[in-house]
Amino acid sequence: MYDLTLTKLRACVAVEQRSVALQLVRVAAEAGLIQPRDAVELMLVLSDGTPRLMVEAIDAMRLGVPGSYRYVPAADYAAA
Repeated sequence: MYDLTLTKLRACVAVEQRSVALQLVRVAAEAGLIQPRDAVELMLVLSDGTPRLMVEAIDAMRLGVPGSYRYVPAADYAAA
């Protein structure tokens, strides 16, 4: 079931439906299909990341190592 969930999530990312992907992560976390730590990381990358980063996160979690991916947001350097 974990692989099926990640496949659905990747399909949502491919068609750029972030809200659907976030809802899928929430439902999967509540149902126990995704580890809570992984769910938090996926939610962070889905909220802030680029599609490439989202796919990297999904692929890292597909390897089967819980907590194997950590999203580090890019710093925004705004000129004052």
